Amino acid sequence: MNKSFHINADIGEGFGIEAEMMPLIDSCNIACGGHAGSKEEISKAIALAEKNDVKIGAHPSYPDLKNFGRISMEINLDELYKSIKQQMILFLNESSYTLNHVKAHGALYHDSANKPKIASILIKVVLELCPHAIIVTLPNSILEKLGKENNLTIWREGFIDRRYHDNGQLVSRANPSATLSTLEDLNQQFYTLINHQYVKTLEGNTLSLKVDTLCIHGDHPNSVRNLKSLMISFKQ
Repeated sequence: MNKSFHINADIGEGFGIEAEMMPLIDSCNIACGGHAGSKEEISKAIALAEKNDVKIGAHPSYPDLKNFGRISMEINLDELYKSIKQQMILFLNESSYTLNHVKAHGALYHDSANKPKIASILIKVVLELCPHAIIVTLPNSILEKLGKENNLTIWREGFIDRRYHDNGQLVSRANPSATLSTLEDLNQQFYTLINHQYVKTLEGNTLSLKVDTLCIHGDHPNSVRNLKSLMISFKQ
């Protein structure tokens, strides 16, 4: 059976999963110091990615180490621009390996998908520093629309380990049901995404999702074990 999907994972966030995760994925999103990560961790992650022939992506966030970048910040837009640019420069200075994509993290991911001003700031930084990089975002997002208007390549992303609402938004992590935790649920969502391009929503309905890449979160409990199980199921 030929592999018909692309898997990305968030790494460099302090969970120590990189060496085990790299052989299982196609691309990685490396924290740039906003919510996690450091110059040294970026360098180590890039070296591991290159060794495993994994495409590398920058994973900027709100400058919020305390909350792991998961809470929307009331921040001056100029300050946000400076922070994202600083994070991207930190990343690019550590890499001689080609940058494949940019994927915002946490609250910045959601805000850039839904708020034109935030999306525009992310696009501005990408155009200035890495105009050939792909932008990864939710399907049908504002960021997808503005990115295409600026002639950027967009990857529409689906999540193996997160629940969705009927409107296509991810369920907030404040909700105990936000994350899929059992192997049965993960396998079911993975199967329907790659074979039928849909997920079952929290409300119990079917949501069509045609995506270019699938994410598994590095901070998810047992993320490596879960992904290994998915790969075994796929090959059967």
